[in-house]
Amino acid sequence: MFSYFTNHSQNTPLGTLTLQELHQQLVNPDREPFISTINIIQQLRAEPDEAEQKRIKGKLLAFTPNAMVDTKDKSATPEQKNIRYSGFMQIDIDLQENPNMTDAAAIRDKLTLIPYIALSALSARGKGVWALMALSEPTKFCQYIDLVSDYFRMARVTIDKSKSKNPTELRYFAPDPGAILKQDYILFPLVQQKLNPKLAAKSKQFHQTTSALSDLQRWVTETTGYSLVDGQKHCYILWLSYALRKNGASETEVYNTIHSSILSADQIKSNCISSGIARANAKGIYMPSTHHMNPPVVSPPSVPSKPSIINRHYISRPDPPDTKHDYIGPDGLIYIHRPGLME
Repeated sequence: MFSYFTNHSQNTPLGTLTLQELHQQLVNPDREPFISTINIIQQLRAEPDEAEQKRIKGKLLAFTPNAMVDTKDKSATPEQKNIRYSGFMQIDIDLQENPNMTDAAAIRDKLTLIPYIALSALSARGKGVWALMALSEPTKFCQYIDLVSDYFRMARVTIDKSKSKNPTELRYFAPDPGAILKQDYILFPLVQQKLNPKLAAKSKQFHQTTSALSDLQRWVTETTGYSLVDGQKHCYILWLSYALRKNGASETEVYNTIHSSILSADQIKSNCISSGIARANAKGIYMPSTHHMNPPVVSPPSVPSKPSIINRHYISRPDPPDTKHDYIGPDGLIYIHRPGLME
């Protein structure tokens, strides 16, 4: 279910919508306050001035596609916000990041061919598209951000990550008679990324020289002075994320380690993990073979092995017997026939 608000600036929701109710009001608004959005959308799309468009857009209802929430007030505690994940992540595809998108309605319809998409519709201005992607583990919302972005990148589509990185991010409500709700869809799995074969030897060496998570936690406290106490949690998690990534853990493994062993995803309200990862990436990732003195290294928690829907590092993809169907490649990965959405 989703929470909806009078407009984008309100913190307290007016009510909730189920997936079916959301689709019904998108296709054919039959009650207020949804009926009033029809005229607002007509005014918005007829207005040539961008500043005036922004003013008109501010009148629209807004809703939270990723979760239900009791309040969006930034000063509210987690208990007051009471976030309940909807089971979906909103996908936003706009013209600015995809300049070759000339027919938004066609892209909306093509999105439904993706097995994980439950609903797709046009954006408020009618030039972009948004969709709901079903997640298998919605409480691990933040761990899906890069996976979902990479999934669409393989189809030569750039999604707006700012719309999907925050579980309580609002979306303008825009009626669309052509909005599509699928009866059947698959839950997008939280899969373990597969390393490039060229890095296999280094990865093996990395895991053979690992030590306990407590070593890195001790390093953070002794080096920076931060600990996991109120007022210091942001900086502590940032530096621990930096240490994990610096010592060879993948970005996904960093998130897994922090969320499973330190703080859960709904307890972290800042960009401390991504900031730590970004800092480590800028400095360079440590590998034991390139250093004489080994700093403390952590082995991220293991993830159950399962076929991956994406081979994020596989460079020379083998040609299947029939490229019109899904197939299992010689590396054991499941390849999904997914032509470019912009084609």
